[in-house]
Amino acid sequence: MKKFFCTLITIIVLTITTAAVAAPKPKPLDPDQVVKDAIAHFMKKYHVPGAAVVLYIHNRAYTYYFGYANKKTKKPVDNKTLFELGSLTKLFTTLLLAEQIDANKMHLLDLAARYFPELQQGSKQFSQVHLLNLATHTAGFSLDLPGGVNSQQDLMNYLKGWHSDLSVGKQWSYSNIGIGLLGDAIVNATGESYQQLLNEEILQELGMQHTYIDIPANEINNLAQGYNESGQPAPRVVSELFPAAWALKSTLPDMQRFLSASIHISGTPYSISHALRIAQTPYFALKDMQQGLAWQVYRLNPKTMNDLLNPPTTFDISAQPARFIIKIKRQYNGKDLIDKTGATDGFRAYLAVIPAKKSGIIILANRYVANGPVVKVGREILFKLVK
Repeated sequence: MKKFFCTLITIIVLTITTAAVAAPKPKPLDPDQVVKDAIAHFMKKYHVPGAAVVLYIHNRAYTYYFGYANKKTKKPVDNKTLFELGSLTKLFTTLLLAEQIDANKMHLLDLAARYFPELQQGSKQFSQVHLLNLATHTAGFSLDLPGGVNSQQDLMNYLKGWHSDLSVGKQWSYSNIGIGLLGDAIVNATGESYQQLLNEEILQELGMQHTYIDIPANEINNLAQGYNESGQPAPRVVSELFPAAWALKSTLPDMQRFLSASIHISGTPYSISHALRIAQTPYFALKDMQQGLAWQVYRLNPKTMNDLLNPPTTFDISAQPARFIIKIKRQYNGKDLIDKTGATDGFRAYLAVIPAKKSGIIILANRYVANGPVVKVGREILFKLVK
């Protein structure tokens, strides 16, 4: 009997060992196939004429071009195609601020009115706004300026009498006004134009040679035709007030350089990499996310994954409670998902990074679609390949 049991145990062990050896290893996912399948589905479902995608997975880059920059002429999207970035511009603006902070030239808790001499005796509520509030959508401003505010003088007059029902620093409400004013504050502090600052502090440092507020004449034919939500050609955006909030246009190769800096790839200039960590640090906690300097920060864990992969169709920009994160509890975490969307009437963009994994994605598309679909496809690609 003892011999029987020993034989049986030996057979069982050999069977398990053989099965383990014979079990096929999971085939690694092919990034090309994952991206092409996901973007093809996205473009077909939402009638997107053209798109460009750059992906970093564990420090390795992949780039893709899809469809047409112009439906009428059938001009293909390529590495020279310019896309309107919309609110991805905000990431450049807060990076400029973070560089000024790092150089001890400006401070997050500086009062905004300090940089606007015309507003020293302005509205009582504006006198309570800090640069941090402008950079984190916690100043109490609405999304956009009211009609009739078309010039710098109009803007100053508006701000002198500005009042909000929202409490400064206690409620979050997404605002182009706040980031636009932040850009103006940086310009006033440095005495340089926004484009000059971009060129000197970011674009030249990263080798981004085709990123513009106002596209030069010799590049204008490279701007993709944008299409609105109905699929009709959309007019080109023109920089007027607040270019720091929405006005940049760029190519995929340039945005690849920005993406690599955003995940802190080796070789990124220290001044930019360190400033990006300042910008990607959460300063306010909301119900479902944390707010960095324009960047949105999400914890990555099994409990959050389902919600992150099923974002609401539209991004909720309405007012919600915001809790200030005190300095001793505030920290940059490269394991978080850190992202931002952008849109104009004819374009949609999405940028997401997981810096600790040296992974991230940018999607640029020349049709306006709702926020949710582009966020969903971007996160699906990134999560599937990063695991």
